[in-house]
Amino acid sequence: MREAGAVFERFGYHEPMQRRRGERLWGGRATRGTIGVLGAIALLGMGFSCSPAADPSGEGGAGGGLETGGAAPGPGGGGASTSGGSGAGAEPATGATGGTLTGGADPGESSGGAQSGAGGAPSPRDCENDSPALAVKLLETKRVSELGTLFSNQEDSVGPRSWQARYGKAPEIVPVADGDGFAVLLQDQSSGAAAHVVHLAPSDGEYAVDAVYEVESLGRIMGLALDEKGNYFVATGVDEDDEVDATYPPNDIPRPDVVRLVKFDRSGCVLGETDVDMARREADPEAEIIVNPMVAGSSRLAYGAGHLLLVHSHNTEPDENIGGTRHQKAIATHINAETGAVTRASTMWVSHSFDQRALFDGTGFVELHLGDAYPRTITVGRYPATGRGVTRDLFHIKGPEGDNNTFTRLGGIAQVGHPEFDYLVLFATERSRGFEGDGEIRGNAGSGPRALADRSGGKSARGTAAHRSCRRWRDRALGRVDHERHDEPL
Repeated sequence: MREAGAVFERFGYHEPMQRRRGERLWGGRATRGTIGVLGAIALLGMGFSCSPAADPSGEGGAGGGLETGGAAPGPGGGGASTSGGSGAGAEPATGATGGTLTGGADPGESSGGAQSGAGGAPSPRDCENDSPALAVKLLETKRVSELGTLFSNQEDSVGPRSWQARYGKAPEIVPVADGDGFAVLLQDQSSGAAAHVVHLAPSDGEYAVDAVYEVESLGRIMGLALDEKGNYFVATGVDEDDEVDATYPPNDIPRPDVVRLVKFDRSGCVLGETDVDMARREADPEAEIIVNPMVAGSSRLAYGAGHLLLVHSHNTEPDENIGGTRHQKAIATHINAETGAVTRASTMWVSHSFDQRALFDGTGFVELHLGDAYPRTITVGRYPATGRGVTRDLFHIKGPEGDNNTFTRLGGIAQVGHPEFDYLVLFATERSRGFEGDGEIRGNAGSGPRALADRSGGKSARGTAAHRSCRRWRDRALGRVDHERHDEPL
């Protein structure tokens, strides 16, 4: 099944955003320049990062500490712009309010997702909340073909040679495991008014649809998650790319119905909702507002231990120094899944962040970003329920800071061992060192050489010496690759 985050979207803003004065940019050291790879896999074992650099100069920069650079506009308009939170490691807000989620899962000590399994088909029942802001309906149909347009050649015509292929894409098909079954959130390409959640369960050695829900939408889907009781969480956001300019929306004023989170049970009853932009400001008076969610990027929603992480791209307030152009960056929100309150409104700074991934590792949330400037790396951050987060730069990307072409695409991130130490990261990048010239090695005509490779490190839940070693990358049509080791846990 195709994951929608592998496709790319149009946007219309250019410059990367540097950190604000006084804000800290977190990141590891830059490694020496080497070749990149297609399908490179980075393993963090005992917190170290086996990561080759792809800096063509062979010197590498100070990861996460860049102070200069700009985005080059692309043909046909539009580079990215970035906005950001208050830097990595921000303390979570306390006494947060603003959500209306009720009922649902009892948070577990190390629960990372739904454990309910795929039971029988649910039955409609009377719901206590009979007038939610976003309505949910349990449908009688079990046919996916009756759920609107799931793919459109007119709406999804961007290919690898286009400028838009440098950036992530708003999700369109989001699968989530549910015991021995799974649920899928689907974007209707013919209408943004509603999305659909389809649940599938094992049936005679195959999978069969046993429940279909229609979920009212703000325009675009942003993520799907399930808790231990089988309750669903759906995030949705507006498509306001055509409306956003130097004067709209107004600065520093949170708005309703920009991003919403709705929680409902297997009968289709809404258990609660969170108006995310409004709840962020209620939790933290300094929280940045959300503008143009998923512009030049993507979105992910993850659940674990009674909390949710929603991470996505968006635009900042206009920058008067560049004629009111808005930057683009990542923004993350932690939400209490029981109450709907925002518990953290700021995590790591990545600007631009052209693609995002998220997971819960049993004790904390992990974010993965593709950055082109501050920092120009594939970077990962881990944030526990309380206390500061930690970030690491995994792969330093060739080319100047702020060049929208990163020559790189994110695959995914998976936990493969100890929740604080072992993660596997998949990405694709070019092997070549060059980057000059449109149409030369820019992912268009005449791309640089690419190869598939992986790398491995020791894995042990007890933190043995194997954690602190990093083997050479396996020579699978890759050649010799240098590496660097980090001995600090995430």
